[in-house]
Amino acid sequence: MLESVRERVLEALEDQHVPFDKVIAALNPERRHGATPYADAVLNLAPLEDDYALGGTVLTPATGSQLGAELKFGVTATVFREDGRDRLVLSHRGDRLAARDAERLAAVLRGMLTALAGDQHATVLPRGGGAEFGEVVQYREFVRGQEELAGSVAGAAGVERWRARLAGAPAYLEWPVPVVPEGSGVVEVEVAGGVLERVRGVSRRVGVSWFMVVAAAFAGALHRWTGADDVVFGCPVANRPGERDAGIVGPCTNTVVIRSRVGAKTTVGALLESVRERVLEALEDQHVPFDKVIAALNPERRHGVLPYADIALTPIVPETEPPTLGGRTLGRFPLDAEGGDWAAKGALTVSFQEQDGTLRGTVAYRGDRVGRAETERLAQLVAAVLGDIVDRPDHRLAAVPRISARERAELAAFQQGPPAGPPTAVLDLFTARVRQTPSAPAVHTPQGPLSYTALDARARALAHRIDALVDREGTEPVVALLLDRGADLITAMLAAWYARCAYCPVDPAYPPTRIAQVLGDLDAPVVITEPGRSLPPQVPDTVTVLHATGEDLDAAAPVGDLPAPPAPEDPAYVVYTSGSTGRPKGVVVRHRGLAEHARWFAGTLALRPGDRVALLVNVGFDAAASEIWPALAAGAELVPHTGTVHPGQVARWLEAHRVTAAVVPAALAETVWKDEHTPTALRVMAYGGAALGSPPPPGLPYRLVNCYGPTEATVTATCQELTPGEADFRPGRIGRPAGGVLVQVVDEAGQLCLVGTKGEIVIGGVGVARGYWRRPELTAERFAPRGAEGAPGPVYRTGDLGRWLPDGTLEFLGRMDRQLKVRGHRIEPEEIEVRLAAHPQVDQAAVRAFDDGAAQLVGYAVPAQDTGTGTDAADGTGQRTAAVLAALRETLPAHLVPDALVWLDQLPHTPHGKVDHAALPRPRREDLVGAAPVVAPGDDRERRIAALWREVLRTEVVGVHDNFFDLGGDSLRLAALHRRLESDFGIELPIQELLAHPTVRAQARTVEAAGRPADETAQARSAAEELRERAQRGRRSRARTRTGATSPKEGDDA
Repeated sequence: MLESVRERVLEALEDQHVPFDKVIAALNPERRHGATPYADAVLNLAPLEDDYALGGTVLTPATGSQLGAELKFGVTATVFREDGRDRLVLSHRGDRLAARDAERLAAVLRGMLTALAGDQHATVLPRGGGAEFGEVVQYREFVRGQEELAGSVAGAAGVERWRARLAGAPAYLEWPVPVVPEGSGVVEVEVAGGVLERVRGVSRRVGVSWFMVVAAAFAGALHRWTGADDVVFGCPVANRPGERDAGIVGPCTNTVVIRSRVGAKTTVGALLESVRERVLEALEDQHVPFDKVIAALNPERRHGVLPYADIALTPIVPETEPPTLGGRTLGRFPLDAEGGDWAAKGALTVSFQEQDGTLRGTVAYRGDRVGRAETERLAQLVAAVLGDIVDRPDHRLAAVPRISARERAELAAFQQGPPAGPPTAVLDLFTARVRQTPSAPAVHTPQGPLSYTALDARARALAHRIDALVDREGTEPVVALLLDRGADLITAMLAAWYARCAYCPVDPAYPPTRIAQVLGDLDAPVVITEPGRSLPPQVPDTVTVLHATGEDLDAAAPVGDLPAPPAPEDPAYVVYTSGSTGRPKGVVVRHRGLAEHARWFAGTLALRPGDRVALLVNVGFDAAASEIWPALAAGAELVPHTGTVHPGQVARWLEAHRVTAAVVPAALAETVWKDEHTPTALRVMAYGGAALGSPPPPGLPYRLVNCYGPTEATVTATCQELTPGEADFRPGRIGRPAGGVLVQVVDEAGQLCLVGTKGEIVIGGVGVARGYWRRPELTAERFAPRGAEGAPGPVYRTGDLGRWLPDGTLEFLGRMDRQLKVRGHRIEPEEIEVRLAAHPQVDQAAVRAFDDGAAQLVGYAVPAQDTGTGTDAADGTGQRTAAVLAALRETLPAHLVPDALVWLDQLPHTPHGKVDHAALPRPRREDLVGAAPVVAPGDDRERRIAALWREVLRTEVVGVHDNFFDLGGDSLRLAALHRRLESDFGIELPIQELLAHPTVRAQARTVEAAGRPADETAQARSAAEELRERAQRGRRSRARTRTGATSPKEGDDA
């Protein structure tokens, strides 16, 4: 060895003039953070002993302690003279070499120098490194070394590198979990013949290991299987870096995590290169204890699931010579893992090994976590991606796998709803009913039922007035309807069609600014509203207002002929939804789509003459079309709800009006079946807008139909009939396509997803809207001319995520973008953020929704500079909040106004500089009710009511003077509180009493009064009247200051 090193030293000195950085650039080795290529271990010679003169200055040689502080490289051996003796000091960087390993290295150097000085022919390092000392490493030493590493600088640096690598990575991947647990087992990865040699060829050509190739194939399969562009999986490692560790008896294994991120255009070749780098990074820090990594990242914990490594890939086991024991050759005995939980420690474990010159892969699964069908699908994807890596590296990952003929046929059967009927318009369906059942009741009114003939006559009379005011030259006119639920609304809708116009329903409860914004965008020539209601001042004088009532129309005599009836492709209505640009967008729905929906939905609900169908939905939402037109197409009677819909009274209202069919939001459906007053006439209830919070109870006396569909697909695209009490209830199951509807699930490349694979829901068929009113750019963005694999268009890209289940039903899995669903309303948070940021007291704004808690829709604001209020901080924040929310109420509908406004010094951001909406905090109590002090309940009744508030509002602190609505209450939660109060106190209490008394103290007195005899109750009310009168003015003023709210948040504590 000495002779060999002598030659190498002489060669090095001969070329010492060559710059070292040029050498590194020419060799271009792999770079590693904090390490110098080829020179991370350095020999430093400092032979000077005496003082050295330089330019009149005497330099003193460094001492041994100073030389030992050399920390530029991983490890440095410095030779120097001190006190007339040759000395050697070993220095090391704590992040590159542990102290215990440095001590062992020093011992080896000492032994080598001793051997060289004594016998130059001695074997310096016998096989095994350091074995000349007869060292045997015990497991307890390994454990001690791991503990030392965890507390060292090197250990902390390793944990930090892992934290940075996995920042933002999903701790858990999502896939369909079996509703009923299955048995565990193993599925073969059917690798094509000859793949083993091609894998070896890729390894040689690209400079990767077998494991890297298989890891890339597995990562690609996970991307395709889950539909996620960011996936992680674990890999067990031996964690025995040196030969000295090979003989340790004990479990030394550790887990490393491989993270893979791809885009829509990523090729499998690029995936392999990326995974190669991730594997090298992981192996470099394989010594870092995995539990320390998890603790540093601190992800959400799930019972029985290991974060980041619930899915694992085990290293490739190369084929070796059979081992021997006692002179006998041992043979391999294959184990049958079917039904055994030991094969997969987590949800899935993928293994590869070489057997008889072929590559064999298996996927072991735990049946309680993954079904066999899903495991087989993943195994097929692994084989497909592996085949592309070795044969077609330029192919995009998004093109894997090519769907087989069998799979394509299966998807075709799932995707297409019942065939559409002949093209027609709803007006044709209505006039047919007028001819068939002229005297049958069409709309219930306070004055009695309005027959189909009378409704038709009113609509025609109003149509003549509209026709006289509309200029159709080169336009498709739209008539705006500023009307509440009732016969006048239905009349105006039909009248618009008779006048060959579309209609646009506008909720009269919207703020005047919002109404003016919609009317201005619509450019409607005519607005129909009720007498006494004026338009906002921003509406131009060119708009004609019709105040038409039923009585006026009954007395009107038609003059002249009406225009030709609308064609199936003409626009039927325009309805406005929340817009991501800060202004609402109008969706234009065609007559053919609406007529098909009316026919199909009437058939689905089995509507017929004699049925009484509730009209409960707000007129500004498209779901009202599912109540109105199927009912009139089937000859049923519409029963409009007048006034505000109080959820706690809906069940009683349905019973009182003998309603047989109802279409309601999901949350309202739950309120109805939880009410003790079961509507006995009700035989079918359809719901939609959101997933149910809990499964429906068994024994309901009416059918339940879950409906899904965006406004752009004419209300309903799929439906699923539920069986209350069913074992396989899934809240997100939205059923099969509606009549004339095509539903596809596609990946980022627009290709069909296999059954079970998550992708975007795309809707086609006759119900697809024409687009957005006068927004061609937005229409082109969301509507495509054709669907996947040439499916006829147009199709609408919903932005919703979903997947097909094996039984052919669709499951909704959330959103691709930030669109929110709050209390059944579709909300674009950007619209609220634009309004928030426009306020002079706000510099930056963000919006987030929570599924639970006191506040569901929460706004966040960074205050603008120089917005001081001249009061203390708490009062100033409260006044600022009231001012901002009041401004929002002037421009936004109530469902878009945040339940709470949280003020932050700055918005949280991701490492990429974007707002981190997931990091926005939950609102605190002071964000909901301001700085008002908490006043504890004073008696048992108040304590019981406060406890009910905490349960219903899902909050921890409730004061007796807090306003129910300030704490995040809404009509649905008020209905839940109403049920609990009546049940727990054994009383009957009108829900309006809770609206009038929205504090714990006031409700306690109301509950007390409800339990008294009638005469005592009257006396108590009389005595309280004077108190209420004196307190009312001051309390209302305080409520406005705190929240900027009006009724129902105004109330009294009396």
